[in-house]
Amino acid sequence: MSNAVAAMPVTPEERWSRLDLSQERTGAEHLAQELDAWVEGSIPPFTTAIGMKVRLRYVTWGGRNLTWLRAAGLDVAGPTVDGWKNGTLRPDNSELEKINKAFWLCRRADTASLLKAWLGNRGRGTYMEIWPCEDRDLPMEGLWVRREWQSIVEAWSENDLQKLERIWRKMTKSLGPSPDDYLHVFHVAFWRGPRPRWHSPRSPC
Repeated sequence: MSNAVAAMPVTPEERWSRLDLSQERTGAEHLAQELDAWVEGSIPPFTTAIGMKVRLRYVTWGGRNLTWLRAAGLDVAGPTVDGWKNGTLRPDNSELEKINKAFWLCRRADTASLLKAWLGNRGRGTYMEIWPCEDRDLPMEGLWVRREWQSIVEAWSENDLQKLERIWRKMTKSLGPSPDDYLHVFHVAFWRGPRPRWHSPRSPC
């Protein structure tokens, strides 16, 4: 992916299905994909009836009403949404994609503050492993990431790939003999004990 690209598609299906997993990806793309996987939960695909209903319940829960659906470009009335929920109506493919987009806009907004606090770990940070591409004579590296989590999560939640790339370059430029040695990597992993407790998309209450 070109580093000039300013934004990522909103949904993981758009972001990652186009990628050939045998090709090199930037560390920023790996970061975004890891965070997506953490907050997705074990929900069915949005193309299934139950997957669609789970997403609709989530984005319209409580006082949210139709705010997130409209943010995703879906201009529908309440009775239509109610029909989708109870199965008397069925959204078309374009509407399904926008429901999924609304879910991810809402989900990232919901979980961003939790991720910042958890990964920031009260200033202690979280350890990150960086696996180099297999065709490069570079060692696996590890970093204690501390202050950067705030800006990493913000860039991820805002779909700002350009910002995420800048953060990644700054974090990894001193790891290898060349500043760009770890720009493209094979895998990125980070953890800090049990994941934060947030509401599951299966049960938005």
